[in-house]
Amino acid sequence: MSITRRSLFSIAAAAAAVLAALAFESPVFAKGAAKPPAKPAPAPKPPPPPKAKDLIDELTESKDPTFKTLLDALKAADLTATLRGKGPFTLFAPTDNAFLLVGDEKLADLMKPENKAKLKAILSYHVAAGKLLAADVAKLKEIKTANGASLTVDVAADKSWTVDGVAPSKNDVVASNGVIYFMGSVLMPKEPAPGTGPAPDPKKPPAPK
Repeated sequence: MSITRRSLFSIAAAAAAVLAALAFESPVFAKGAAKPPAKPAPAPKPPPPPKAKDLIDELTESKDPTFKTLLDALKAADLTATLRGKGPFTLFAPTDNAFLLVGDEKLADLMKPENKAKLKAILSYHVAAGKLLAADVAKLKEIKTANGASLTVDVAADKSWTVDGVAPSKNDVVASNGVIYFMGSVLMPKEPAPGTGPAPDPKKPPAPK
């Protein structure tokens, strides 16, 4: 059976159409099967929350003012671990400049191991149980301290206040286990009145008469 010129022309046209279609075919067919899309990288884990700062951390990291002398004194009096405890505590913290007012000689004497009890009594006078914010202090007349004696609170008409006549230079420095007040003077405990002061240790036998 002879192939007519028209048949040849039709075959050629069909072949051209196929070639044209292949030329414009999508890359998927032109270059084989496409690779599956890459999986997106997992989202980075958020950084861990910052560690809560306790009273000692806050004092250590303070730059203006600084509290190196107080930190050294707390260590000498074995009170550092206490102020890292659960609390909460209210701490009236004398600055380094406040300790300068005490005098180098007297401070050096207090830091001696044989005067540890006296140093601890002074530092304990700066610590109260509970978290007393400035608004709470303004409602009080006195604050019982860990020393056993009480700080005297004087409140002005504008609700500003002093403890033992000293106004804090900064209020409500909140830590994870309490609150700090920056004090420009070292507070010296008053002599307890007869029959007052810390309760005796029940485990300690009474002193012989």
